[in-house]
Amino acid sequence: MADDESPSSKRARTESEAVTIQDDEAASTVTATTPPNPDAATDVPAEIKDEPFEPPDLFNDDVNDFSESGHHRAFQGALLNIDITPKSKKRDLNKFLSHLRTQLHAKLSALLEERGGIKACVSVEVSYKKAKGKSKVGHNHLTTSNHIVFNDFELDDQIEDMLTQLISRNSHFIREQSGLVIKELHRATLRVSTHQPLAGSSFQPLPDPIKKKKAVINVHNTDQRCFGYALLSALHPPKQNAHRPNKYDGYFPQHHLDDISYPVEPRQIPKLED
Repeated sequence: MADDESPSSKRARTESEAVTIQDDEAASTVTATTPPNPDAATDVPAEIKDEPFEPPDLFNDDVNDFSESGHHRAFQGALLNIDITPKSKKRDLNKFLSHLRTQLHAKLSALLEERGGIKACVSVEVSYKKAKGKSKVGHNHLTTSNHIVFNDFELDDQIEDMLTQLISRNSHFIREQSGLVIKELHRATLRVSTHQPLAGSSFQPLPDPIKKKKAVINVHNTDQRCFGYALLSALHPPKQNAHRPNKYDGYFPQHHLDDISYPVEPRQIPKLED
């Protein structure tokens, strides 16, 4: 029957078969280049499967992950040490200090309210090891300088400076002892002492050499408002009898000098500046 097929029919059949072959090849190509299903199971080499997985040192911001392990007082409570200890192993200094920032602010703010002026520093006990190998190098105490705080509004800056010092001291120690990494952060210790600088009080006679120059107004007040009288004697100097307190009493309300307590401490100065 194929021998009876006309030339035009043969040509049409040949073209149809060629199109079919091309379509099959295209389908095969599409199938070969289609990306695999990401949810499909894949074979993992045995060496990767058997490799132990060590979780990173995740930091728990929960306050319950730390405890205050000791309050040590001396000199009738004037000196105070507070130990802040993590309940689980910590190795990341930045994250450790992130939590410590919250603890320090709460403690120092309460102590400021209680004592008025404080001097504080922070020490962090750290153990180090070599980056390669398991040899233990030993302990080091990263300690800040003393920071004097009188007002709650300057507390954040003082704490930030303490934390910056701790990071800097850690970097310096690691740089000097080449090849070290932190093995464990054991605890932080907050050391606080009451700080009461000299404050203006009541009248004190001037030394004779200064008195003879007659260049200083020294108000003879009998109360503890010496600071207020000193300011008012400069702001409203009278023409006569500048040493008498009654020359200035009327100006105290005008300059809000009745709104502060006497003797005046440095932490009260911002009230007058505002």
